[in-house]
Amino acid sequence: FFLNDNDDYLELEFGPHGQHLMLMLHGERNAIKHSLPLDYNSFIDKEAKTWTGVAYIPESYFPPSCTKFNGYAIHGTDENREYEAVFEVSGPQPDFHRIHKFGPFDLPTVLPANSRTEHSDLWNKAIEDASYMNQSKQ
Repeated sequence: FFLNDNDDYLELEFGPHGQHLMLMLHGERNAIKHSLPLDYNSFIDKEAKTWTGVAYIPESYFPPSCTKFNGYAIHGTDENREYEAVFEVSGPQPDFHRIHKFGPFDLPTVLPANSRTEHSDLWNKAIEDASYMNQSKQ
């Protein structure tokens, strides 16, 4: 999860069998775009009981000027399921969208293009489409 100071964030999820999910959120829990194309490959090492994934994420997918981050891992199934987080987000049940608990992260130091102050065209289109859909529901 990559978050900016305006509560715009990008959620990325990856699995060992090549499955992935990307969500653009404009405000807490307010998904405005999903199912974006992504170059993602994964490899399972059955001997070591590990997996590795590599994803190439276009800069335009990130909201501008990301300042916060959190990362999660889920291990096991059913009653043996365990949840881990880079920054603690405890609560009565797992909730990855507790954005007020995300920790500091200066994405522009790693991805200089993210120092932009405006949304990318992709973000602008997603915000416009979401606004249109909300208006048509009223």
